Amino acid sequence: MRQKAGLALMVLLLGVLLAGCGQNQTTATTPATESARPPLQNIYAGVSFASPNLGLIAGWNGAVLRSTDLGQTWTTVKSPVTADLNSVAFVNQNNAIAVGSAGNIIRSSDGGQSWSRVDSRTGSTLNKVVKAGDSAAVAVGWQGSIIRTTDNGASWTRAAGPIDTNDQLTDVSFAGPVGMAVASSGRAYKTVDGGVNWTPLNVPGSFSIYTVDVVDAGNAFVAGAKGSLLRTSDGGNNWVPLTSTVTEDILSLRAIDPRDYVAVGWGGTIIRSFDGGQTWVSISTPVNRPLRAVAVADQTNVIAVGDGETIIDSRNAGNSWIRLRGL
Repeated sequence: MRQKAGLALMVLLLGVLLAGCGQNQTTATTPATESARPPLQNIYAGVSFASPNLGLIAGWNGAVLRSTDLGQTWTTVKSPVTADLNSVAFVNQNNAIAVGSAGNIIRSSDGGQSWSRVDSRTGSTLNKVVKAGDSAAVAVGWQGSIIRTTDNGASWTRAAGPIDTNDQLTDVSFAGPVGMAVASSGRAYKTVDGGVNWTPLNVPGSFSIYTVDVVDAGNAFVAGAKGSLLRTSDGGNNWVPLTSTVTEDILSLRAIDPRDYVAVGWGGTIIRSFDGGQTWVSISTPVNRPLRAVAVADQTNVIAVGDGETIIDSRNAGNSWIRLRGL
Protein backbone atom coordinates (compact mmCIF):
# COMPACT_ATOMS: atom_id res chain seq x y z
CA MET A 1 0.00 0.00 0.00
CA ARG A 2 2.81 2.39 0.90
CA GLN A 3 4.55 1.60 -2.37
CA LYS A 4 1.36 2.41 -4.34
CA ALA A 5 0.90 5.68 -2.42
CA GLY A 6 4.52 6.62 -3.03
CA LEU A 7 4.20 5.85 -6.73
CA ALA A 8 1.03 7.93 -7.00
CA LEU A 9 2.75 10.86 -5.30
CA MET A 10 5.69 10.63 -7.72
CA VAL A 11 3.33 10.61 -10.72
CA LEU A 12 1.50 13.67 -9.31
CA LEU A 13 4.76 15.57 -8.77
CA LEU A 14 5.99 14.66 -12.25
CA GLY A 15 2.74 15.93 -13.74
CA VAL A 16 3.09 19.25 -11.92
CA LEU A 17 6.69 19.64 -13.11
CA LEU A 18 5.75 18.86 -16.73
CA ALA A 19 2.86 21.32 -16.59
CA GLY A 20 5.18 23.96 -15.19
CA CYS A 21 7.70 23.37 -17.96
CA GLY A 22 5.00 23.63 -20.59
CA GLN A 23 3.75 26.88 -19.06
CA ASN A 24 7.27 28.34 -19.08
CA GLN A 25 7.76 27.43 -22.75
CA THR A 26 4.47 29.08 -23.72
CA THR A 27 5.28 32.24 -21.80
CA ALA A 28 8.78 32.39 -23.24
CA THR A 29 7.43 32.68 -26.80
CA THR A 30 5.67 35.96 -26.04
CA PRO A 31 8.72 38.16 -25.41
CA ALA A 32 10.57 36.39 -28.21
CA THR A 33 7.79 37.31 -30.64
CA GLU A 34 7.67 40.87 -29.36
CA SER A 35 11.43 41.32 -29.63
CA ALA A 36 11.31 40.01 -33.23
CA ARG A 37 9.28 43.06 -34.25
CA PRO A 38 11.55 45.52 -36.07
CA PRO A 39 12.41 48.73 -34.21
CA LEU A 40 11.80 52.18 -35.63
CA GLN A 41 13.90 51.47 -38.72
CA ASN A 42 11.49 51.77 -41.63
CA ILE A 43 12.68 53.89 -44.54
CA TYR A 44 10.72 56.89 -45.78
CA ALA A 45 11.82 57.20 -49.40
CA GLY A 46 9.51 59.74 -51.06
CA VAL A 47 7.66 62.96 -50.23
CA SER A 48 5.41 65.23 -52.29
CA PHE A 49 3.09 68.21 -51.84
CA ALA A 50 0.02 69.12 -53.88
CA SER A 51 -0.28 72.40 -51.98
CA PRO A 52 1.23 73.76 -48.77
CA ASN A 53 -1.47 72.06 -46.71
CA LEU A 54 -1.55 68.69 -48.46
CA GLY A 55 1.49 66.41 -48.42
CA LEU A 56 2.26 62.69 -48.70
CA ILE A 57 5.14 60.45 -47.67
CA ALA A 58 5.79 56.96 -49.07
CA GLY A 59 8.11 54.38 -47.57
CA TRP A 60 9.15 50.79 -47.30
CA ASN A 61 6.73 48.06 -46.19
CA GLY A 62 3.92 49.92 -47.95
CA ALA A 63 4.10 52.95 -45.67
CA VAL A 64 1.93 55.96 -46.62
CA LEU A 65 1.57 59.09 -44.46
CA ARG A 66 -0.49 62.22 -45.01
CA SER A 67 -0.23 65.80 -43.75
CA THR A 68 -2.68 68.70 -43.93
CA ASP A 69 -0.68 71.30 -41.98
CA LEU A 70 2.45 72.25 -43.94
CA GLY A 71 4.07 68.94 -43.01
CA GLN A 72 4.15 69.67 -39.28
CA THR A 73 2.22 66.51 -38.36
CA TRP A 74 1.74 63.25 -40.27
CA THR A 75 -0.85 60.47 -39.93
CA THR A 76 -0.55 56.94 -41.26
CA VAL A 77 -2.92 56.00 -44.10
CA LYS A 78 -3.98 52.43 -44.86
CA SER A 79 -2.00 51.04 -47.79
CA PRO A 80 -3.14 48.21 -50.10
CA VAL A 81 0.42 46.84 -50.40
CA THR A 82 3.25 45.76 -48.12
CA ALA A 83 5.87 46.22 -50.83
CA ASP A 84 8.54 48.88 -50.44
CA LEU A 85 7.35 52.21 -51.85
CA ASN A 86 10.17 54.38 -53.19
CA SER A 87 8.39 57.51 -54.40
CA VAL A 88 5.10 59.39 -54.30
CA ALA A 89 3.78 62.26 -56.42
CA PHE A 90 0.66 64.35 -56.77
CA VAL A 91 -0.67 64.66 -60.31
CA ASN A 92 -3.14 67.27 -59.09
CA GLN A 93 -4.92 68.19 -55.88
CA ASN A 94 -6.96 64.97 -55.80
CA ASN A 95 -4.89 62.38 -57.64
CA ALA A 96 -1.66 60.89 -56.30
CA ILE A 97 0.54 57.95 -57.26
CA ALA A 98 3.13 55.92 -55.32
CA VAL A 99 5.55 53.42 -56.88
CA GLY A 100 7.93 50.81 -55.55
CA SER A 101 9.50 47.37 -55.65
CA ALA A 102 8.52 44.70 -58.19
CA GLY A 103 6.54 47.20 -60.26
CA ASN A 104 4.07 47.99 -57.49
CA ILE A 105 1.92 51.08 -58.12
CA ILE A 106 -0.87 52.41 -55.93
CA ARG A 107 -3.05 55.43 -56.63
CA SER A 108 -5.44 57.74 -54.79
CA SER A 109 -8.22 59.90 -56.20
CA ASP A 110 -9.16 61.62 -52.92
CA GLY A 111 -6.01 63.46 -51.98
CA GLY A 112 -4.28 60.47 -50.43
CA GLN A 113 -7.00 59.44 -47.98
CA SER A 114 -7.56 56.03 -49.60
CA TRP A 115 -5.53 53.96 -52.06
CA SER A 116 -5.96 51.15 -54.58
CA ARG A 117 -3.48 48.94 -56.41
CA VAL A 118 -2.87 49.42 -60.14
CA ASP A 119 -1.36 47.17 -62.84
CA SER A 120 1.93 48.80 -63.83
CA ARG A 121 2.60 46.41 -66.74
CA THR A 122 6.14 45.89 -65.44
CA GLY A 123 7.77 43.73 -62.81
CA SER A 124 10.76 46.03 -62.48
CA THR A 125 11.34 48.02 -59.31
CA LEU A 126 10.25 51.62 -59.81
CA ASN A 127 12.36 54.25 -58.07
CA LYS A 128 10.66 57.53 -58.92
CA VAL A 129 7.33 58.94 -60.11
CA VAL A 130 6.64 62.59 -61.01
CA LYS A 131 3.89 64.71 -62.50
CA ALA A 132 4.38 65.16 -66.24
CA GLY A 133 1.39 67.23 -67.34
CA ASP A 134 -2.37 67.40 -66.88
CA SER A 135 -3.48 63.97 -65.59
CA ALA A 136 -0.05 62.66 -66.64
CA ALA A 137 2.86 61.13 -64.73
CA VAL A 138 6.06 59.27 -65.55
CA ALA A 139 7.76 56.57 -63.45
CA VAL A 140 11.29 55.18 -63.87
CA GLY A 141 13.20 52.25 -62.44
CA TRP A 142 15.32 49.18 -62.98
CA GLN A 143 16.06 47.58 -66.36
CA GLY A 144 15.71 50.99 -67.99
CA SER A 145 12.00 51.07 -67.19
CA ILE A 146 10.14 54.26 -68.16
CA ILE A 147 6.35 54.06 -68.00
CA ARG A 148 3.77 56.78 -68.48
CA THR A 149 0.13 57.45 -67.58
CA THR A 150 -2.26 60.06 -68.94
CA ASP A 151 -5.27 59.15 -66.79
CA ASN A 152 -4.02 59.94 -63.27
CA GLY A 153 -2.34 56.56 -62.88
CA ALA A 154 -5.24 54.27 -63.80
CA SER A 155 -3.35 52.74 -66.74
CA TRP A 156 0.29 52.73 -67.87
CA THR A 157 2.25 52.34 -71.13
CA ARG A 158 5.96 51.94 -71.85
CA ALA A 159 7.87 54.89 -73.26
CA ALA A 160 9.84 54.68 -76.51
CA GLY A 161 13.52 55.33 -77.08
CA PRO A 162 16.99 53.75 -77.10
CA ILE A 163 17.12 53.22 -73.32
CA ASP A 164 19.78 50.82 -72.02
CA THR A 165 17.96 47.97 -70.32
CA ASN A 166 20.92 47.56 -67.96
CA ASP A 167 20.34 51.01 -66.53
CA GLN A 168 18.94 51.44 -63.05
CA LEU A 169 17.06 54.69 -63.49
CA THR A 170 17.08 56.55 -60.19
CA ASP A 171 15.22 59.82 -60.78
CA VAL A 172 13.15 61.79 -63.29
CA SER A 173 12.08 65.42 -63.43
CA PHE A 174 9.88 67.58 -65.68
CA ALA A 175 9.39 71.24 -66.50
CA GLY A 176 6.43 71.32 -68.86
CA PRO A 177 6.92 68.74 -71.64
CA VAL A 178 10.71 68.69 -71.13
CA GLY A 179 11.99 65.96 -68.86
CA MET A 180 15.20 64.16 -67.92
CA ALA A 181 15.80 60.74 -66.39
CA VAL A 182 19.10 59.69 -64.81
CA ALA A 183 20.75 56.39 -63.92
CA SER A 184 23.25 55.02 -61.44
CA SER A 185 25.39 54.11 -64.46
CA GLY A 186 25.98 57.83 -65.05
CA ARG A 187 23.79 57.92 -68.14
CA ALA A 188 20.91 60.32 -68.68
CA TYR A 189 17.97 60.62 -71.07
CA LYS A 190 15.80 63.48 -72.26
CA THR A 191 12.24 63.90 -73.55
CA VAL A 192 10.59 66.95 -75.10
CA ASP A 193 7.11 65.49 -75.57
CA GLY A 194 6.01 64.78 -72.02
CA GLY A 195 7.73 61.42 -71.71
CA VAL A 196 6.51 59.66 -74.84
CA ASN A 197 9.93 59.47 -76.54
CA TRP A 198 13.41 59.60 -74.98
CA THR A 199 16.94 60.20 -76.32
CA PRO A 200 20.32 59.74 -74.61
CA LEU A 201 22.29 62.68 -73.17
CA ASN A 202 26.04 62.88 -72.77
CA VAL A 203 26.84 63.73 -69.15
CA PRO A 204 30.61 64.05 -68.55
CA GLY A 205 32.36 62.14 -65.82
CA SER A 206 31.93 58.59 -64.64
CA PHE A 207 29.86 58.85 -61.47
CA SER A 208 26.55 57.41 -60.37
CA ILE A 209 23.75 59.94 -60.83
CA TYR A 210 21.01 59.69 -58.21
CA THR A 211 18.96 62.83 -58.74
CA VAL A 212 17.94 65.34 -61.41
CA ASP A 213 15.99 68.59 -61.25
CA VAL A 214 14.76 70.16 -64.49
CA VAL A 215 14.16 73.84 -63.83
CA ASP A 216 13.03 74.87 -67.32
CA ALA A 217 13.66 73.94 -70.96
CA GLY A 218 17.31 75.00 -70.70
CA ASN A 219 18.39 74.65 -67.09
CA ALA A 220 18.80 71.45 -65.11
CA PHE A 221 20.97 69.93 -62.37
CA VAL A 222 22.21 66.38 -61.82
CA ALA A 223 23.91 65.12 -58.66
CA GLY A 224 25.06 61.85 -57.17
CA ALA A 225 27.99 59.88 -55.84
CA LYS A 226 30.56 61.56 -53.59
CA GLY A 227 28.91 64.96 -53.80
CA SER A 228 29.13 65.18 -57.60
CA LEU A 229 27.03 68.07 -58.95
CA LEU A 230 26.66 69.38 -62.52
CA ARG A 231 24.54 71.98 -64.25
CA THR A 232 23.36 72.56 -67.83
CA SER A 233 21.95 75.78 -69.24
CA ASP A 234 21.35 74.55 -72.79
CA GLY A 235 18.99 71.63 -72.32
CA GLY A 236 21.64 69.01 -71.59
CA ASN A 237 23.99 69.53 -74.51
CA ASN A 238 26.76 70.80 -72.25
CA TRP A 239 27.35 70.35 -68.52
CA VAL A 240 29.44 72.36 -66.04
CA PRO A 241 30.78 70.77 -62.84
CA LEU A 242 29.90 72.62 -59.61
CA THR A 243 31.49 72.54 -56.17
CA SER A 244 29.05 70.92 -53.74
CA THR A 245 31.23 71.23 -50.56
CA VAL A 246 30.39 67.61 -49.55
CA THR A 247 31.75 64.16 -50.33
CA GLU A 248 28.64 62.22 -49.32
CA ASP A 249 26.26 60.89 -51.99
CA ILE A 250 23.58 63.40 -52.95
CA LEU A 251 20.24 61.59 -53.28
CA SER A 252 17.69 64.37 -53.93
CA LEU A 253 17.89 67.96 -55.24
CA ARG A 254 14.99 70.39 -55.69
CA ALA A 255 14.43 74.06 -56.48
CA ILE A 256 12.73 76.16 -53.81
CA ASP A 257 12.46 79.13 -56.19
CA PRO A 258 14.48 80.28 -59.24
CA ARG A 259 17.44 81.31 -57.07
CA ASP A 260 17.24 78.96 -54.08
CA TYR A 261 17.98 75.23 -54.17
CA VAL A 262 18.33 72.48 -51.59
CA ALA A 263 19.86 69.00 -51.82
CA VAL A 264 20.02 66.15 -49.31
CA GLY A 265 21.83 62.84 -49.12
CA TRP A 266 23.81 60.22 -47.27
CA GLY A 267 24.64 60.72 -43.61
CA GLY A 268 22.04 63.46 -43.21
CA THR A 269 23.81 65.71 -45.73
CA ILE A 270 22.08 69.01 -46.54
CA ILE A 271 23.46 71.64 -48.93
CA ARG A 272 21.94 74.91 -50.14
CA SER A 273 22.43 77.36 -53.00
CA PHE A 274 21.35 81.00 -52.78
CA ASP A 275 22.51 82.13 -56.24
CA GLY A 276 20.68 79.97 -58.75
CA GLY A 277 22.85 76.91 -58.18
CA GLN A 278 26.20 78.53 -58.98
CA THR A 279 27.65 77.96 -55.49
CA TRP A 280 26.66 75.65 -52.64
CA VAL A 281 27.16 75.62 -48.87
CA SER A 282 26.68 72.94 -46.23
CA ILE A 283 23.79 73.35 -43.79
CA SER A 284 23.76 72.01 -40.23
CA THR A 285 21.70 68.81 -40.05
CA PRO A 286 19.74 67.36 -37.10
CA VAL A 287 20.28 63.74 -38.24
CA ASN A 288 23.11 61.46 -39.37
CA ARG A 289 20.97 58.97 -41.27
CA PRO A 290 20.51 59.02 -45.05
CA LEU A 291 18.01 61.59 -46.31
CA ARG A 292 16.45 60.10 -49.43
CA ALA A 293 14.03 62.76 -50.66
CA VAL A 294 13.25 66.45 -50.24
CA ALA A 295 10.10 68.35 -51.25
CA VAL A 296 9.03 71.97 -51.17
CA ALA A 297 5.65 72.75 -49.60
CA ASP A 298 6.03 76.46 -50.34
CA GLN A 299 8.88 78.96 -50.55
CA THR A 300 9.34 78.78 -46.77
CA ASN A 301 8.47 75.22 -45.72
CA VAL A 302 10.63 72.32 -46.90
CA ILE A 303 10.42 68.66 -45.80
CA ALA A 304 13.05 65.91 -46.14
CA VAL A 305 12.62 62.21 -45.31
CA GLY A 306 14.90 59.23 -44.90
CA ASP A 307 16.02 56.16 -43.01
CA GLY A 308 14.76 55.34 -39.52
CA GLU A 309 11.38 56.94 -40.34
CA THR A 310 13.15 60.28 -40.41
CA ILE A 311 11.15 63.43 -41.16
CA ILE A 312 12.93 66.78 -40.85
CA ASP A 313 11.45 70.20 -41.46
CA SER A 314 12.71 73.64 -42.39
CA ARG A 315 10.51 76.68 -41.91
CA ASN A 316 12.97 79.17 -43.39
CA ALA A 317 13.57 77.82 -46.90
CA GLY A 318 16.15 75.22 -45.88
CA ASN A 319 18.48 77.43 -43.87
CA SER A 320 17.91 75.53 -40.61
CA TRP A 321 16.17 72.24 -39.81
CA ILE A 322 14.43 70.45 -36.95
CA ARG A 323 13.63 66.77 -36.60
CA LEU A 324 9.93 65.94 -36.50
CA ARG A 325 10.25 62.14 -36.36
CA GLY A 326 12.83 59.38 -36.47
CA LEU A 327 15.70 57.85 -34.54
